[in-house]
Amino acid sequence: MPPSDFVKRRAGVIVLCLAGIAFNTFIFGPSLEITAEGTNDFMSIYSGTHLAFTSGMYDLAANLGVQRATAGWENINKLFLRLPFDAVLMWPLGRLPFLLASHVWEVLVVATLIAFCFMWPGDRAAAAMACSWSYPAYHVFANGQDVGILLLMVAASLRAMQNRRDEKAGALFTLCAIKYHLFFLTPLPVLRHRRWRFVRGVAIGGAVLAAVSFAAGGWNWPAKYLRLVSNPISNPKASEMPSIHGLTAGLAHSGFWEAAGIVAVVALAWRAVRRGGFEYGFAAALVGGILVAPHVYLSDCAMMLPALLITLPLAGAEWQRYFHMLLFSPVSTIGVLLGPAWVTAVLLLLYMATVAFGPIAERRISHGTA
Repeated sequence: MPPSDFVKRRAGVIVLCLAGIAFNTFIFGPSLEITAEGTNDFMSIYSGTHLAFTSGMYDLAANLGVQRATAGWENINKLFLRLPFDAVLMWPLGRLPFLLASHVWEVLVVATLIAFCFMWPGDRAAAAMACSWSYPAYHVFANGQDVGILLLMVAASLRAMQNRRDEKAGALFTLCAIKYHLFFLTPLPVLRHRRWRFVRGVAIGGAVLAAVSFAAGGWNWPAKYLRLVSNPISNPKASEMPSIHGLTAGLAHSGFWEAAGIVAVVALAWRAVRRGGFEYGFAAALVGGILVAPHVYLSDCAMMLPALLITLPLAGAEWQRYFHMLLFSPVSTIGVLLGPAWVTAVLLLLYMATVAFGPIAERRISHGTA
């Protein structure tokens, strides 16, 4: 590419990224006040850092006590619901005053999103534009969420696998246990393509995280954790979930329809895994993971990004490419925040059907083949 064309392309990418950020900022508007004041989901992380190595990590009263003592307010929906190792990982932030820690965290969130774009083993410009226009990615920042870490670990794992370092990829991927419930379907492509060194890396990394968790939470933390996450207060507003759970929550016999929907998603994911390469199946597993997760909200939809970046270059028909553009745009997910969330769930189901049955282009992507 001639230098002048390269400069023009780089300038075009920057302009499109800034336009996406400006557009999402305009949509979110006054709600950014919660970001400035720290009254967002960061508190759930911060309280965990204060309760690590105590018996109160999953105690309701202890969580609310930390909120009152450090921020002067309490919110029952901001409890620490991560595994204990996450509290240790974020422990340095807990040594700062709450509001300062919240602002430092927001900087780190932006840094993880930027790092995801640089680490992405495919088209980095496409990754940057996708992040800039992604409403869920913007919400990760605005709501103080930690999904940026998941995106970075997914990119780093795929890059390591590209370099035939599957064991390292598996070890990196274990940090996605921060939100393990979004990755229930990822074993499908791993087992189908027999990535046993990846499994070994997951086992090693998982053992380390388990040891840290028992050190921070005590020998009986799993029982305490299960009691808290099974409490309805830990899983509010099902109607706002872009998932099978949210899609079926208001129906008669919702348990039956939810189970049927999950089976359908798993079947679609398995078909995609069987007909494509590892990355193609991994993309289906990521989106399917959003759909089958029992606890999923707008920020979690950012996990669509690596999936879409993998499958867009493999779209075998023009309509598939336009559909990907729709999913990249804020239009596909803004309903999760403003309502109705079921629109996003339906679009994700259509994506699963597309990767399971749609044509696949006979061309390579930079980090693997279809």
